[in-house]
Formats: sequence, structure tokens, C-alpha cells
Amino acid sequence: MMNKIDKGKMLEPPELGKWGDPLPNMKELTHEEFLQTSFFFHTPSLTGSRQIVENGKLKAAVRWFMNEDGSGVVFARTGETGQELKIYSFAKCIHKYGPAVNVGRCLNQYTCTLCNYVNEVDSSD
Repeated sequence: MMNKIDKGKMLEPPELGKWGDPLPNMKELTHEEFLQTSFFFHTPSLTGSRQIVENGKLKAAVRWFMNEDGSGVVFARTGETGQELKIYSFAKCIHKYGPAVNVGRCLNQYTCTLCNYVNEVDSSD
């Protein structure tokens, strides 16, 4: 699903907070940690940008990419002159999965006990 345009404003899922807020569960990543994310292997389901404001001052201009499960990666321009680049992970939910439910030969479903997100895993590979 793409962001919709309404009177010139980009709409974001409400669980990502308001414009000016940091994205939920943001954690700065080292370059090594970033290279271990799914960023290069999965197409994001939603993307957007925002400014993060703290105490009335611009802290960062960010571009975010969210996966189907609500997790994602943030690229942030930070620093006094906006010339620093930091990379963060974020997540709408820190998933805690219940037990596997077999739904077919090698196909199992895991449901998050916090947000009900369902992750399907095909173990035949």
C-alpha cells in the first residue's frame, strides 16, 4: 500500500506516532548491524519521511522503510548542520510469538501475542 495524499499531507499509520515524533522503538544501528537487516532482501510495504523534533528544535530529517511485520529501517540526517547520517531500526511491535500452528505439510504459522501479526514459515526449504 502506498502513502495516500490528502490535501498535500502524507498519511502514516497512527501507530507510528505523530509528525515530529521518533518512530516507535527506534534503536541506532552500527553499519555491521545494518548489513544484517532484511533491507536488501525484502521490498518495504510502506515508506515515508518526517522530521523529528525535540524541545522545539529539529533533531533529524528521516526517511523510513517499513516491512509487512511493522519493523523497518530509518535513515536520519542529523547533527548541527544536518551533514551526519545515522541508521536506525524501528518496530511497531517487538513481536513475541506463540507456539507454531501447522497449517500444511511444512507450513507453520506463528502469531504475535502482543499485536496478532501472523508470520508464516515454510520449513521445506
